[in-house]
Amino acid sequence: PRWARAGGMFKCFKGSAEEEGDGPPGELDLECVSWNLAAINNNPFEYYVTLENEPGYEQLMRAVEAFIDNPGEGDIPLSSVFTAAMFDRLLIAMAQQGWSGIDKVADMWREDFSKRTLIKGFLKDKELGAKRLASMPDRVTNTINTTDGKVVYRPTVINNYQQEMRDLGSWFDQWYQFMFATEVSIKGKRGDIKQQKVCELLQPIPRSKYPAITEEEEAISIPLQMLVQALFDAVLVHIMNACAGPSVNWHELKLQLCRALVLNKQDSVLRVLAEYPGYSGADVIFLQEAAGAFVEAFRAHELLNSRFVLLAPKAIDHVRDQNSVVLVARSRLADEAQVEEFDVSAALGSAVPVADGDLATFAVPLHFGSRTARVVLASFHGDTAGLSSLPVTDAVRRAASAGAEGGLPIVMGMDANSQRRQDPKGATLYVGDFVAALSGGGQSDATLAPLEHSWEGEDTTKWHTTFNARTFLQPQLNKAVRFEERATSNLTDCHPKDFIVFSQGSFGIARHAVRDNTGRGEFVEEMDFPTSTFPSDHAIVSAALRWKSAL
Repeated sequence: PRWARAGGMFKCFKGSAEEEGDGPPGELDLECVSWNLAAINNNPFEYYVTLENEPGYEQLMRAVEAFIDNPGEGDIPLSSVFTAAMFDRLLIAMAQQGWSGIDKVADMWREDFSKRTLIKGFLKDKELGAKRLASMPDRVTNTINTTDGKVVYRPTVINNYQQEMRDLGSWFDQWYQFMFATEVSIKGKRGDIKQQKVCELLQPIPRSKYPAITEEEEAISIPLQMLVQALFDAVLVHIMNACAGPSVNWHELKLQLCRALVLNKQDSVLRVLAEYPGYSGADVIFLQEAAGAFVEAFRAHELLNSRFVLLAPKAIDHVRDQNSVVLVARSRLADEAQVEEFDVSAALGSAVPVADGDLATFAVPLHFGSRTARVVLASFHGDTAGLSSLPVTDAVRRAASAGAEGGLPIVMGMDANSQRRQDPKGATLYVGDFVAALSGGGQSDATLAPLEHSWEGEDTTKWHTTFNARTFLQPQLNKAVRFEERATSNLTDCHPKDFIVFSQGSFGIARHAVRDNTGRGEFVEEMDFPTSTFPSDHAIVSAALRWKSAL
């Protein structure tokens, strides 16, 4: 792999900041960092990651890929994996729930499902996917956040369930206990708290919304979902045990992934921010998709809390638990009492897909040498297609232009979710259109003050800030990427998504943007991330801006 070290980048700047400001260049520079921390993924195996010094992970991923790609004699009937005894036990439990259509489900098992093969007949059956018979029950039972603050996981390969499933018998005992004997406390649609068995969380699949399902299947969709979910989980456990063999402990690999990506995620984020001098010594850090657990951990972190003030929007997202925040160095903050949150909703309109917590915008008084200036600092997380990024950027510009006589300068860290390829239908945000619009062209309002971005003048091939691809251990097999094709597949998420943008008239570039996917100020090309030590699927972007307006 090719390495690029942040500390070794060539320094340059535009404009005459040293002449226009009061103070040496260091006091006029604003060291900025932007990082999408990434929401916790319920499935630790969904994307390829890098586990340092663990060859068993690659071996397992390649073996699973080969098995699903070409199972050969391994494509045995489902009845060989989900046995008749398991089905009989499942049937009795469903009957005890009083569900209707049990007899029809039993007929479907005997006449159809039991005879299907694991891969070609089941996992790769597109019709089953269209009917949502596995994805719908997985959605409500995979990971359950209870009202008493606990997290409950279904015994399956594709979540953070911790107990070992050494064979199919062991797995089914745990699975059965979870589905039919475990009660969870959840909040109902009206906000009322309910105590329910996990199996009672399943909902009918409406044919009006999913036309692939037949009228007969719709009528028995709850017990049918339960059967298909059991088959899906059983097949995955079988595949893992068959592919791992005696040389790889897949359960231990899963625990490593769970520790790195879930259990220790917030600690890893704080470690990166605290230990690398370029981040602990930054002036402004823009974070996206920060969970409530991060905010709590940050405030309890002696070093970081002593160096930074955390600014969070009033309208936060408690459901998705993904919020944008801004960290401002106390040494650069002139007066915390003068920090003002900007409400840009009026300038945004209802048609722009922005959820609570995606945007944090504040007017902040900052020291620049002997002068103090109010600057609008904004952290933003764009929608998956990136279509909200330009409207939101323009809304922030409008809010800033009304903030004071002549307007306030802007510095914005964002995950724009821009793409390196142009969609002919315009369904996603093309990065070329995005950067053109910042300066006033393209889709943006040309009357607004132009913005510049921190990649300006840099090789566009060095802009991508993500590199991840789906494995074969997730339900959407049509999106899976072969291990050898991760660097070349169009399905790999390798895009220029993350930016630091700023007012062209107020700042110049003192140091171009650099990327970091290690937490050590270094970027490894074509490396899957997150890793066991780097907790996000977005690289950290950092740049230095030089103040060039004497306000």
